[in-house]
Amino acid sequence: MPADDLHRRTIYTFVKRNATHPELKIFDFRNRTESIARRRSSNTPLQALVLENDPQFVEAYRALAQEALRSSSDETEQLARLYRLAARETPSQAQLELLRRYYRAQSELFGRDEQKAAALLGVGVAKPDPALDRASLAAMANVAALVMSSPDAYTVR
Repeated sequence: MPADDLHRRTIYTFVKRNATHPELKIFDFRNRTESIARRRSSNTPLQALVLENDPQFVEAYRALAQEALRSSSDETEQLARLYRLAARETPSQAQLELLRRYYRAQSELFGRDEQKAAALLGVGVAKPDPALDRASLAAMANVAALVMSSPDAYTVR
C-alpha cells in the first residue's frame, strides 16, 4: 500500500454499523445502532496508552514536530507554534516555560542516546526530515506528544 494511502483522514475509515472500530471504542465512539441525547465522556488509562504508543499518533507527533522546527530557528517560537497548532490557542508564559524545560531535558536525553532517538524517529511509514537534527526532532516529537495528550489539544469545545 502506498504511503499516501496510509495518511488519509479518518473520514475515510470504514465503519461497520454493528462493529465499532477497536480504537474508536477506546475513545467512547458511540454505538451506531442506538440514538443518544448526550455523548458519554470518560478518561481511561487505555486512551492515554493509545495516544502515547500507537504508531499512527507517534508519526503524527513527529510530523507536528517537524513543522514546528522548520517554522523558525528560535526555540521559543518553535514551541509556541507547536502549541498553537495542537491546542488552537496561544500558550501562556508559564506553559511555554514548562515546554521549554521539557524540551531541553528531552534534547539532552536524546543527545546522549542516539539509539533512543533513532527508535522514536523510526516509527511509522513516513521518513523523518534528514535536514533536521535527530535529537532535536525526537525531543520536539515528545513535546508534541505531551501537548497532544492534554485535554486542551484533543477536546474541542
